[in-house]
Amino acid sequence: MHTLVLEEMSLEDIPIELAQKEGGQCLELILKWNSLKSLKNLVFFTKLETLILDHNELTNLPERCPEIPTLKTLWVNNNNIADDDMHKFLHNVRVSFPRLRYLSMLQNPCCA
Repeated sequence: MHTLVLEEMSLEDIPIELAQKEGGQCLELILKWNSLKSLKNLVFFTKLETLILDHNELTNLPERCPEIPTLKTLWVNNNNIADDDMHKFLHNVRVSFPRLRYLSMLQNPCCA
């Protein structure tokens, strides 16, 4: 399994050069402890099965989140997803990741 770990790098998005180079072979992407505001470069991760976005500043999935039909596991623990954003968030998850099996949202305001 090819795993790409980009932790604690103050990223607001996935670097385009890295996404283009590694995305096609990456099955697991770990982006914990960043400042993500965009996930548009996920479009290059065509085989991604696991996406870990813990400890970011996400309030929702960004509008331009690409569809990744291979994604099975999504972790968004310790973000800022609030009650009033939860329905929109879940809708965006369903649209972007139609085969998702596991979703973890612990320690978000909507889960308190």
